[in-house]
Amino acid sequence: MKVLRIYVVLLFLVVENQSRVVTPHQNCRNNVCYFDFVVDYKFTMMWYNYTNFDDPQFQPVVFKDGILQRRVTNVVCREQFIPLTREELRDDVSTGDGRYKLVYAINGEIPSPNIVVFEDQIVSVNVYNKLEVEGVAIHWHGMLHRGTPWMDGSSMISHCPILPGQTFEYRFVASPAGTHWYHGHVHSLRSDGLAGAFIVLPRIRQPLVMPSEIIPAVDAEFTAVLVDWLRTSAVEKLQAVRGGFAFFDEYDSQCVPLPTNYDGSTFLTRLNIGLVNGKGQKFINGNPNLPEREYLPLETFRVRPNRYYRFRTINAGFNIAFEISVDDHMLIIVAFDGNDVEPYKTDIVVLQPGERVDFIIFTNRPIDNYRVNIFSTATSVGRQPVPFRDRTYAILNYQGVEETRIPIIRQRDCTQTRPCLAVNQIFGLYPAGVNIIGIPLTRLRSTKWTLKKTPVPIVQPGRQKQLFFLNFNVEPGRGAQINGIQFVRPTSALQTYPGPGATTPCGPDTCTGTRCSCTHTLKLDLGNVIEMVIFSFGDIIKSTHPAHLHGHQFHVLKIGYPPFDSITGNSTGFNPDIRCLNEDCSRGTWADPTWINGPIPGVNLVDPPLKDVVNIPANGYVIIRFMADNPGFWFLHCHFAHHFFGGMSLVMEEGEIQDMPPVPPNFPTCNKFRFNPYQFDQSLRDHERTLALKGISPSFTSGVTFANPRHAAKTCLQFPWICRKPLYS
Repeated sequence: MKVLRIYVVLLFLVVENQSRVVTPHQNCRNNVCYFDFVVDYKFTMMWYNYTNFDDPQFQPVVFKDGILQRRVTNVVCREQFIPLTREELRDDVSTGDGRYKLVYAINGEIPSPNIVVFEDQIVSVNVYNKLEVEGVAIHWHGMLHRGTPWMDGSSMISHCPILPGQTFEYRFVASPAGTHWYHGHVHSLRSDGLAGAFIVLPRIRQPLVMPSEIIPAVDAEFTAVLVDWLRTSAVEKLQAVRGGFAFFDEYDSQCVPLPTNYDGSTFLTRLNIGLVNGKGQKFINGNPNLPEREYLPLETFRVRPNRYYRFRTINAGFNIAFEISVDDHMLIIVAFDGNDVEPYKTDIVVLQPGERVDFIIFTNRPIDNYRVNIFSTATSVGRQPVPFRDRTYAILNYQGVEETRIPIIRQRDCTQTRPCLAVNQIFGLYPAGVNIIGIPLTRLRSTKWTLKKTPVPIVQPGRQKQLFFLNFNVEPGRGAQINGIQFVRPTSALQTYPGPGATTPCGPDTCTGTRCSCTHTLKLDLGNVIEMVIFSFGDIIKSTHPAHLHGHQFHVLKIGYPPFDSITGNSTGFNPDIRCLNEDCSRGTWADPTWINGPIPGVNLVDPPLKDVVNIPANGYVIIRFMADNPGFWFLHCHFAHHFFGGMSLVMEEGEIQDMPPVPPNFPTCNKFRFNPYQFDQSLRDHERTLALKGISPSFTSGVTFANPRHAAKTCLQFPWICRKPLYS
């Protein structure tokens, strides 16, 4: 009966969240909001009927006779093709890139259902794992989990994976307010469908004020979940990373260089197709006028003229940084990672995987359809520029215009006298002649309200500062690492306090001259100011890294870019502010020793932006600061999927075990197991004696004698081929 109740609720949720308009959840009682999630498999390009949620019907969608139809076939191959309506394609089909692929879905939705609650409400999510073999954990990205560290959802850190057939209730306080998200945190689940928006509405909404205007209340708010959808499954892609051939589109295709940004930093893969709320198109050679499958639907945001609209935008992708713009409309940035900033007008905003941005647009243009552009930042393949950047788009549909009308491209011309602005670009300088000015994240300022809730930690008498230098780097032959260490996951969830045997210590046994693989852990003393200098110095592979910290938000005090070639925009070396203490720069410090405890030029301790993901520029660094005020075990890792699962992670042990909340009663645990040989033999003998007392004869044990060396000759007599010498050696 309980399972049936869950499915009735699920049918309501599917209808409730189709529009992706921000609407508070209705199933809330006594300040607790209840959600029921079923994690199950789902095919892309299949029509689904969830009338019976326990056993849904699904049929392939094919392009036949110039239209999309669902294919109904029986065992004697009698076939029927039923044309799909536009509503069915929108509501009943997850299109992906237009190919069939088995992925994962929560309540049948890709992306997963919106969660919208108010600040400080209690969230209860009952997760039922209906998968056959995969374990599940869901990370509530952006939630602080003060007092509930075992609910963070990081597999084998906060809790054990939810096994197939099991249910697990996540219960925590929705805090802080802002645009957050949730996603699978076991292996590749998030990149194959398990990701959705998590919006926490503030109890007190502060007015948005710009120097020249006051922004009135918005007419509506939308969520936009962006994904770089892979051609293969993400788990297959990650295995290809292990084999060293993940950059092939097909395993027998021509080898081509990696996609490259202006500064020379690279991504693992080109954009196969970008999806906005599960919808998008791929273009032939990136040409926006040549869609590969023009019948694929695009996400549509319906607006009225002369209104303000807020877009809560999330990059839930695998490894692509997205440039976001809206044709013929300026963006007014009002928040990053859920935290308010002073409104800032720009043409373009950039998001790395894990990052979120809230921007507002004013719909004061001629009534028409406009493109919401989603571009990859990569501009070349190796050193060869691409004629068109990889992209997709959604549609901003003004009321009164048919939503299927293809928008005319109206991108603003960036000129020398009127250059375009790009906020939070992953590199520091555009090449000469591009006429775009990169606006660093640190140019933005936190609002007074943000600083009142989360002030910048200041080192004062009686309060110590812990300083860490962390090099996020990828080395061929050594993999993804932080300070030269590849992270090894614990064998038991650390937040269940299993003891020292659950981790792989970092020491002579696990760290050699070429590789160090262990459970990399930093110890944070409660009440201290934590300052981290995160940098990306690599001699061979030049890469940016979106660094994400669980359990905290941090102030971004400074971004240190590397030196650039002013003509090409390529970075020409490491930022000289950091001095490497060994050959691979797995240990570093400030080049100027007075910076360790003294003032650092360019640091903002007054009103820096507050985030939980920050882009580390290739060959550069970022300074972040937060208070150690949340006892628990917390992940710090790169949010590129292949870097995270390749070992670019570490755990922060914040405070002592006695400072951390006790584990709830009956909380599930897990561990490795190895049988003690003496206990094994004793167990067999005890069991035989128990059976003998009940008159049951012993087991037949004739084969046991072969284990005795005295019977070796008998073994060779019975099985001569075992003792025969090999014919070839």
